[in-house]
Amino acid sequence: MSAITPAPARQLSWAYRLAEALVRPTMGLLTRQEWRGGEHLPRTGGFVAVGNHISHSDPFTFGQFLLDHGCPPRFLGKQAVFGLPLLGAIVARAGQIPVNRESADASRALASAMAAVRAGECVAIYPEATLTRDPGLWPMVGKTGAARIALTTGCP
Repeated sequence: MSAITPAPARQLSWAYRLAEALVRPTMGLLTRQEWRGGEHLPRTGGFVAVGNHISHSDPFTFGQFLLDHGCPPRFLGKQAVFGLPLLGAIVARAGQIPVNRESADASRALASAMAAVRAGECVAIYPEATLTRDPGLWPMVGKTGAARIALTTGCP
């Protein structure tokens, strides 16, 4: 298990800090955290973090893993989340990136993600773009966004 260094709060917006203050204690009660693999995360520069999306809690656990290793993530998330009354405002002000799936506006999310990576940020993506629907939890076919961001920006 690698050493965990929390991300400096000064780099995060008030909404990000609020979300962290609400989610972290809840996750501490509901999950056992034995992080592995943090030593593989880049220590400098922007990068794309990719994971499989098999439950509604994934953004919380994946996000906490990244945040605990000093990499506050900016998730790509479906536009519908950003439209929710209170949660949508917090998610937007926390700097997450909305994706208007299967529309011409989807390219805006890709451009925003590339800009974030170029600015040295961690962009978290679920390449399947949705929860895995297979009862055996086998990942579905991924989309190309994560690879396109990495290839275009040259980031890991």
